[in-house]
Amino acid sequence: MAGGCLIWETARPYLYARTTQDGRVVVGGEDDPHHSPARRERSLPRKQRRLERRLERLLPHLKPEVAFAWAGTFGETQDGLAYIGPKTNGERLLFALGYGGNGITYSVQAARLLTAHIQGQAADDLRLFRLDRSAGRGV
Repeated sequence: MAGGCLIWETARPYLYARTTQDGRVVVGGEDDPHHSPARRERSLPRKQRRLERRLERLLPHLKPEVAFAWAGTFGETQDGLAYIGPKTNGERLLFALGYGGNGITYSVQAARLLTAHIQGQAADDLRLFRLDRSAGRGV
């Protein structure tokens, strides 16, 4: 997209903003710990106002008008890594489970690693993502 913009602020709580092809701005972030869907929906107006204020501080020349607001739930593993590989060594059931904001990145790694595994090639990095790893440790 020519002339587009992506901002990813890594502070805690984080903020991201990106432009769309039709000139809109999508802004989000400030994830909350998991809670009920009803609670998530009740907190949406407050979260929307916080994100609007942060966008206004970041880009004060914009005068945004909210067209849509939504919230979702996503999960992540305790160690931040995806689960990729066979359920147990030698089993023919394979997993490619990417979580959190890195799910797309992990899907590329899963495709590479699982293809090698299926073809009988060494895929030593699968040990990092195995399903039976201890919480908090990838190796």
